[in-house]
Amino acid sequence: MLNIQKGVQKVPASLAIYGVEGIGKTTFASKLPGALIIDIEKGSVNYDVMRITDVKNWENLIETMRDLYKNATEYHKNGIKTIVFDSVDAIENELLIPFILKNSRAKTLAEMEWGKGYELENRTFTEFLQMCEALKSVGYNIVYVVHSTQKEINPPDNQPYSHYELKLNKKLSATLKENVDMLLFFNFQILVCSDKGGNKGKAVERVMICNHTAYADAKNRFGLETILPLKVENVYKFFEV
Repeated sequence: MLNIQKGVQKVPASLAIYGVEGIGKTTFASKLPGALIIDIEKGSVNYDVMRITDVKNWENLIETMRDLYKNATEYHKNGIKTIVFDSVDAIENELLIPFILKNSRAKTLAEMEWGKGYELENRTFTEFLQMCEALKSVGYNIVYVVHSTQKEINPPDNQPYSHYELKLNKKLSATLKENVDMLLFFNFQILVCSDKGGNKGKAVERVMICNHTAYADAKNRFGLETILPLKVENVYKFFEV
């Protein structure tokens, strides 16, 4: 007989967050259950969180992930439930690319013949994501913090417009977006209102985009509305495993 299961299952979640500068990506990630920040950018020093700051190269990163996997039971007992990589673009530029170039005479990936540099980068990054999936399998949530960049889109049938994207190599960006359960874009929303005298005032709210829009990629597998206030409470329950 088939082993048929029914009902919602609580399993670890994976989340990628990106957004404009200064909006609070690290702050948001630090408030998720049992957050341990793999702090490549040293951006968590002002937060009362668990952190690892001595990851100096790609080999250090892989060793750290293997240790988290091997000793998952002990780390869970110490309250570690969510692994935060802050940031993935720093991992690419400061750890991954130097690792790929280390045994090459080339100074950049573009200098390597036949696109080999970019092929190796994408393959190694995919292996990194597979290791993250292994961490999920032993009970950790995974959060990827990424900076954003703007790109002008010129559709043939419409006016040009700006689109926010992950600040990563195009192939790495596509691979990461496909891999996660949630991709959230953080932005400031300007609200215009009128008072009794007819004068207009402006208020600024921080919001998170949870589904695809024309100006930013986003997705979620939990039925979230397209625009929500940027509050960790709106996703917290998905990380309570």
